[in-house]
Amino acid sequence: MNKMEASFSHSGQRIMTPTKGSWEEKLLRGQELLAKQDESGRVLLQQLIERLFQTPESMRMAGNQRLNNLLLMAIDSLALYLTSRDQFAEAAALLQKGEEVLSPEQRNAWRLRRAMVLLLGEPQDEGFALLKTLILSEEDLQKRFLLWDIYLDKALHWRRFDLAEQALLEIERSVNRASARLDDAAQARAFQSDLAYFKARLSLAQNRVDEALAWMEYAAAQAPLTSGRIYRFVLELIERNRCTEALKWVQRDQENPLRIKFLSGYIHFHLGARAEAERLWRQVVRTFPDAAESETVDMMPIVLSDYYLGGKERLGLGIVLGSMQAQDRITATQFYLAGLGWAMRGEKFSAHSNFKLALMRTKMLAIALKLPREWWLFCKDLIPAADLPEYEVYFETSSPF
Repeated sequence: MNKMEASFSHSGQRIMTPTKGSWEEKLLRGQELLAKQDESGRVLLQQLIERLFQTPESMRMAGNQRLNNLLLMAIDSLALYLTSRDQFAEAAALLQKGEEVLSPEQRNAWRLRRAMVLLLGEPQDEGFALLKTLILSEEDLQKRFLLWDIYLDKALHWRRFDLAEQALLEIERSVNRASARLDDAAQARAFQSDLAYFKARLSLAQNRVDEALAWMEYAAAQAPLTSGRIYRFVLELIERNRCTEALKWVQRDQENPLRIKFLSGYIHFHLGARAEAERLWRQVVRTFPDAAESETVDMMPIVLSDYYLGGKERLGLGIVLGSMQAQDRITATQFYLAGLGWAMRGEKFSAHSNFKLALMRTKMLAIALKLPREWWLFCKDLIPAADLPEYEVYFETSSPF
């Protein structure tokens, strides 16, 4: 599951049986209308926000900040809706207004969200500038590197290699300064590993694959690479038909054994070794239902392995639908896997519904304008070729090089 699916918002809070005519009832009614894509919900929340902003601060902060929290929840709900409707400037302006009533320690999280919303639209200059301000104001180096990771990802997505190269110069200066004063040698190597990983990503984006491989080797020599970083790198190697190197890198993932086996099978499948691919995928599928008992197991490799094996028993789709019924907040990943399962079976209405919801969730959380390119790779393998054109609209399909 994409970790960016974690929301910045307050919207997970529930209003329990609000009193008729209360502020809480107006908020809940507006949220319910927006959930139905009813524009009257937008009007209701806009009116609620304006009235709460006009309320004296002392009243908003009374009763454990009751009205202030309702104001932030209303802003959050409306901003999510506007983002899902591609109204990025309006959503960003609303979030900026919300920052006025946040405590200082809460503001940076909302500013990051505002930057992410701005980076969905064009031009992106304001979003990059805001994100860079957040980076440079962050004193914790580890948190700063997490923000640089986001910055670099967005720069490479929009092919702003000028921004990516400038970012790498600044990151390198930070790493050199930190390494010179750190007594912790392991931490200094970890920062060097981050820098090398960032250089590998830029090299790969510019299709300098051998250089990228060398930087990844250096990064791994300095500190263990996370499963997520290896996964991203492997998928980009596969897209460039560098499957042999991708297979070697898959084996270096020390965190996610199910993902290792699924991706190993996927690579063998694309190398023409179907029997070996199916052997690996069957091993993954056999971990269910034991894996279902763990809250930390990523179910995506199990579902995809079942799909690649043909999904005749509908195990993968059953896992997804069961998980969706058991959760209040359904992720874009779950909607995508459900859509893919239905599309494989020719159930077009259900497939479109789930892909649309996956895309809406992705945009609402300011992750991207389209569903990930790697998800489209799985679609191309599994959905009947004649049906692919009608689903393409939901996905990022442009070549990365």
